[in-house]
Amino acid sequence: TGNKLIINVPSSEGLTSHQYVMNTITGAWCKFTGLNAFCFETLGDKLYFGGVNGVFQAETDTNDNGSDITGEVQQSFSYFGDNTSQKHFKMVRPIFISETYINPLVTVNVDFGMKSPQGIPSYSPTNAALWDVALWDVSYWVQDDILIKDWRSVNGIGYCAGIRIKSSSAGYRMSWQSTDFVYERGGVI
Repeated sequence: TGNKLIINVPSSEGLTSHQYVMNTITGAWCKFTGLNAFCFETLGDKLYFGGVNGVFQAETDTNDNGSDITGEVQQSFSYFGDNTSQKHFKMVRPIFISETYINPLVTVNVDFGMKSPQGIPSYSPTNAALWDVALWDVSYWVQDDILIKDWRSVNGIGYCAGIRIKSSSAGYRMSWQSTDFVYERGGVI
């Protein structure tokens, strides 16, 4: 389902596992962690997995069994059209669409480094009203999706770069749309 190929890898017998997942359309790979699944099965067009405490339907909600969903992603590296000059990366602007304001952690990795952003990502949950439950002219109603395009200071010197983002949310959808970079091209002195 969802154009995925899932390879399940037990890490500790009967306790933990992780999954290597490939997008069957683009061929891009990622790794799922924290989903202690020991087997997967589809029924109709729905994905299920067996874990330590039972069978669960996968990818059905915007929380992790009541807890925040955390994620970390490394963007592919780019030479920005010039693989012969070093660049000093100064700012990045990841552009997100979300149902609430999010404040993910962002860092720039250069020349295929893989450092992770440090700290705890945050989001600002809204208390949206429920239809037929909330009071008219009193309760807060859901607005359209929010476009988040904040510039962030970064510091990296290298020939190529890609940003790494760590996010966390519960009860809200978010998607990463694109990234803008500000850098200064350098040369040999």
